[in-house]
Amino acid sequence: MTITTKAVVLAAGQSSRFWPLAVDQHKSSYEIIGKPVIQYTIEALIRCGITDVAIIQSGNDSSIQDRLIQDRLGHANLSANIEYLTQKTPKGMGDAILQAKDWIGEYSFVVTNADQVNADELLPPMFDKLQWSGCRAALSAQETDTPWNYGILGLNRDRVKRIVEKPAKGEEPSNLMVIGVYLLPSDFLPILARQAHDHYSFENAIQEHIDAYDATTSVIYPPDTPEITLKFPWHLFRLNRYLITRFLKGKNIHPDAILSPHSLVHGDVWIGAGVRMFENAVVKGPAYISKGAILGNNSLVRDYSYIGKNTIVGFGTEIKHSILYDQIETHANYIGDSIVDSGCGFGAGTVTANRRLDRANILSRVKGKRIDSGMSFFGTVIGKDVKTGIQSGIMPGVKIGQKCRIGANTMVTKDLSDSHLYYDKSNVVTRPI
Repeated sequence: MTITTKAVVLAAGQSSRFWPLAVDQHKSSYEIIGKPVIQYTIEALIRCGITDVAIIQSGNDSSIQDRLIQDRLGHANLSANIEYLTQKTPKGMGDAILQAKDWIGEYSFVVTNADQVNADELLPPMFDKLQWSGCRAALSAQETDTPWNYGILGLNRDRVKRIVEKPAKGEEPSNLMVIGVYLLPSDFLPILARQAHDHYSFENAIQEHIDAYDATTSVIYPPDTPEITLKFPWHLFRLNRYLITRFLKGKNIHPDAILSPHSLVHGDVWIGAGVRMFENAVVKGPAYISKGAILGNNSLVRDYSYIGKNTIVGFGTEIKHSILYDQIETHANYIGDSIVDSGCGFGAGTVTANRRLDRANILSRVKGKRIDSGMSFFGTVIGKDVKTGIQSGIMPGVKIGQKCRIGANTMVTKDLSDSHLYYDKSNVVTRPI
């Protein structure tokens, strides 16, 4: 089999389960420690020797999404030949891959999600397996405790016999879920093209290819292999921790940063150009502080936190295990285990609650259904350009849509749709005494 030299990176779709983030951009364009997520994926492919990459983007608002990803990757000086292709209507993963059919030609190819930043850890064992197994295709898999949520493999030893998408409880062929990296031959494409262009055309084509050739192998990764996905917005926490742990080592302080002699930087920390740290400001790594950020007096940033460009961590503010994007303003706040998109402002005393009283896992609503986040520490996710009044609070797992306004002394206890005003209109009694 010819060594794979091409890769299809899937960056289409509406990212609807990622709300209130990714309203006007693809979720893989969000930055983690200074780079968009999709850049980490492409760099991982390059480390595997793959330099021909097609990125499949959505046709919805494509002018905005294409510009975001193409501009950011264009400035990255990547040693890859990148082709940008468009899926004009959202017809699923199979249809997205077919947009690259002519570009792939007769090559075997990799298919990966745009958020598969650990592709360079997953692909080498798959290449090795194909070379000695004599198989035509390879799928990657990992054990799961909830097989009914994933595509599940049925195996005969290491050969794949079945792939079942989200099987009913008790009917799953195994507990091995498919990871979003695939090695496929060019003869897979005609089979894919014959399928109805619906949500499961890709899985149906894989099953037909298995039945036709009986030559698909599997690589099972150990349980400690990190599960990398961006299905829901809180998955950014896991991705942030993985990338910081892997790539952020030691103290990296830009010579143009201005740090008070009475400030403290401890652990693995990146501090960018133009950062200012005032008296008694503390950064306890791992943490990443982007260029132009300001850390005011008595502020604290800790525990895998990411501070975006020109964001102000104002006086007396604590940021714990949180991701704050660009141009956010805070003052005397507590923001814990939360994700805040660009342009937000927090009135003095605004607090994010990040634990339940019973310490159970925190639930969050997605498309009307309550989803277990899998985390007992989880604050809030806030869209772009949200402002909060003084002494307001946000309960665990609550999400706030972009351009919302939260009144003073208001506790937010439910998700807020985009562009809403929310305030507590309490009855106030004033009388002589």
